Amino acid sequence: MKGDLISKTFLFLGFSFADPNIDYILSRVRVLLGTNVREHYCIMRSPQRPARLVGSQKAEYEYERRRIGLRQSDLLRFGIDTVWVEDFSHVTALLEALSSFIHRKSVFISGASSDPAPFGRDRLEELAREIGARLIRDGYNLVSGFGLGLGDQCVLGALRALYGIPKGAELERLVVRPFPRAENGDQQAQNTSHREELVARSGVVVVMSGNRAKPAGGTEISPGVLEEVEIARRQRKFVIPIGATGHAARKIWEAASAEPEQFIPGIKARTELSVLGNSTATNEQLTNALFALLVKAGKAVMV
Repeated sequence: MKGDLISKTFLFLGFSFADPNIDYILSRVRVLLGTNVREHYCIMRSPQRPARLVGSQKAEYEYERRRIGLRQSDLLRFGIDTVWVEDFSHVTALLEALSSFIHRKSVFISGASSDPAPFGRDRLEELAREIGARLIRDGYNLVSGFGLGLGDQCVLGALRALYGIPKGAELERLVVRPFPRAENGDQQAQNTSHREELVARSGVVVVMSGNRAKPAGGTEISPGVLEEVEIARRQRKFVIPIGATGHAARKIWEAASAEPEQFIPGIKARTELSVLGNSTATNEQLTNALFALLVKAGKAVMV
């Protein structure tokens, strides 16, 4: 733990710091590093102000304020900054904002392609590879569930870009989690859980194509891609559809064009969305529009 306190940033939540062992460890880190201790954070609730500040209630309230003020100063000596909340219910919103900030550079590619129309297989796969490679080149992380016909191509592009980095130091920037087969037969529930975990690792969900083969022949919009988009919206992630690739992406693009705030809130995105839905746009134009939105999303983390 002492090593982690030196090399990582901690967020203490639901921790009173009453354990003498943690005090000892913090003291040793302080002695070792002096004033150069790493910055950490803790979340605590402010003293609850009584409805009437009279008599013993006033004295207890004032005492509690002085006590936690001294505790806050003491924690600062160890590099722990206190974040105050008025009510514990505020912690959820705070953690959601923190998660969005931490994952702002991670992009989940949502899509599958049994039918490569309207682009055709070669062009669609080329676009997927270029997006994967540019994500790495531009400093983003790629998260993929290895969707049929697209996920593997995005990963391939990302790997090619990663191999150009000396000593492979950035291999952790690629997160690939293929969908596992359920052992108890409840495949749908396991797929949903898997999607939630993948989206949680991301700040932005990019939607491409999104169709699957029907048992009786032909194709249909992929319900899995639609579910991933709903999960992303529920988790307050940005959703960027490349509508020109058709299918589920087109459906999401139409909804996003009508109500951008529901998918990319706080961002002026109409120009880029117009390009992403243009069937005559080149792969380069589509990629440039996508990454222009990624830059904007990184500056407008959801809160």
